[in-house]
Amino acid sequence: MVQTACNDGACINIVSNLGGIPSPHAFEVALVNGKELSAQIISDALKEVDLIVIRSEDGYWASHICFPQPSLLKWKSIFIDHRASCSSSVHVNNSVTKVIKGTQVMYMSDGNLWKVIKTH
Repeated sequence: MVQTACNDGACINIVSNLGGIPSPHAFEVALVNGKELSAQIISDALKEVDLIVIRSEDGYWASHICFPQPSLLKWKSIFIDHRASCSSSVHVNNSVTKVIKGTQVMYMSDGNLWKVIKTH
């Protein structure tokens, strides 16, 4: 779970260790099977909440997951829980990372980069 506290233009995020699994109340971004998940969809979701979950499984899978630029989403987090048999390509920080079945990874924007946050 990610909690944010802000004052005087500074924010602090606390990532609670939930064993690598986000709160069941975290906002999930819907996937359309076989379609790309665009940076715009992710960005729009993160404007509303501090943490989103991208959970793929067979029948609900995105071939490409494109992260938005981190500059406007400082302290926002993205949790990927990849349960699909097919791999996905995650486009983040001007590179591409492949995620396979069983991958769980959390990213947080520091305003310059999306950084991997240890979840286990």
